[in-house]
Amino acid sequence: MSESKHSVQKVGLSPGTVVYTGEHTNPIDVRLFIFKDGVPQEEKLEGPNRIERLEKTITNFHSAHPEISSEAPFHHGEFLWISILGLSDIKFIEELGRIFNLNTLMLEDIVNVGQRPKFEELGDCCHAIFKEISYQCPDEKKTGDGVGLIEVRQVSLVLKEKILITFKEGHSFVFKKMLERLQAPRQKPRKMSVEKLFHLVLDCIIDQYFVVTNKLDDQLYDLEENMGKRSERKYFLARSRKKTNSMLFHLYEQKKMAHTLQRHVTPLRELILNSLQSDFFDEDLRPYLNDVRDHIYQINDDIKSILERNNSIVEFILSINSFKLNEVIRTLTVFTAIFMPITFMTSVYGMNFSWMPFLNHEYGFFIIAGTIFTTLVLQVTIFRKKNWID
Repeated sequence: MSESKHSVQKVGLSPGTVVYTGEHTNPIDVRLFIFKDGVPQEEKLEGPNRIERLEKTITNFHSAHPEISSEAPFHHGEFLWISILGLSDIKFIEELGRIFNLNTLMLEDIVNVGQRPKFEELGDCCHAIFKEISYQCPDEKKTGDGVGLIEVRQVSLVLKEKILITFKEGHSFVFKKMLERLQAPRQKPRKMSVEKLFHLVLDCIIDQYFVVTNKLDDQLYDLEENMGKRSERKYFLARSRKKTNSMLFHLYEQKKMAHTLQRHVTPLRELILNSLQSDFFDEDLRPYLNDVRDHIYQINDDIKSILERNNSIVEFILSINSFKLNEVIRTLTVFTAIFMPITFMTSVYGMNFSWMPFLNHEYGFFIIAGTIFTTLVLQVTIFRKKNWID
C-alpha cells in the first residue's frame, strides 16, 4: 500500500480517532523487558489477560520505586522496555494508552503508518516516529533483472520516566539485532538507562540505512565498472534494445528506492534537532545524539551522490543510444544519397521512348554504366573529404 493511500483512510475522521492504516494484520506480540544493571530480563505476554499482567507489572514496578513519580533521582538502575510488535489490534492499543495515560493524538499517530518521522513532547512523555528500512535481495527467478526491493515499516517510541514503549508495524530485523547486542557479554558493564535505550534504538535503525545505501552504491559501482571495461564497451555498443531497456528500468528502480530512502531520512534531521533540545535527555547523552545527527547528514550526502551517479549513467546510456541512432540515420542517408543519382539514371533509361540518347548506340550500355560508376566514385570522394563517412 502506498503512503498516499494511508492518508486517504483518515479523510473525514475527527482528530484523535485511532485507526490502523497498514496492511499487516498479524496478532500483536507483546514482550516485556525489565532491565537490572543494564541486563534485560525478557517476559513474553500472551493470552487474553496480557493487559492485566502488564498492569500488574507496572503497578509493582511503581510501588517498588515510588521515586519514579517524584522529582528525586532514580538510583536502582532498573527500567522497563515494552516491545509491541503489530498495530492491528486497536482495542489493545487503546488499553495501553489508558494504562500509560497516552494522548489520543499520540495513539492516532502510532497506528497511522503513513506518518512523517518526527519528535514531539506531550506532557510527561516524549514521542518519536521514524521508519525502519531494510533491503530485500533480488530474486532473479522472479524479477529477472536483479533489482532488489526496500521494505519500509514504521517504528514509534514513547519515552516516559524509566519506561520505554516501542511500537513496530511488523517483524523487525533491527530490533532482533539490537536485543542480541544488549544480551551480548561485555568486558565492562555498561550503565544502561531508558534514555540510552532510546538512543540505541535510533542508532540501530540509522545504521540499517547505511546498509541500504551501500547496497545501492555497490550496484551502481558494479555497473560503472562493467561499462568502463574495454571488453564490455563493444558489448554495450552492440547491446540490443531489449537489454538496454532492461538496464534503464533497473536504474529507474534504484532511483525510486533512493528517493524513498531520501523521503524518510530528510525529516530525521529535524527529529534529531528536536531531541537535542528536549529536556528528556541528559547532557551525557547529547554527544551520542550528535553522533546520530552526523550519521543522518552523511546518509543524506550518500543518497544525493547515488542519485547524481544514477542520473549520470542514465544520461550516458541515452547519449549512447542517441549516438547509435545518429549512426544508423547517417548510414541510411549516405546510401540514399549514393543511390539517388543511380536510381534517377536507371529510371530515365527504363522508360519506353522510341528515341533516346545512346539507346541504339553500340556502346550505349558501357557509357551509361561508366557514368554511374564515375558518379558513385565522385560522391564517395566528396563524402570522405567532408568526414561524412569513415
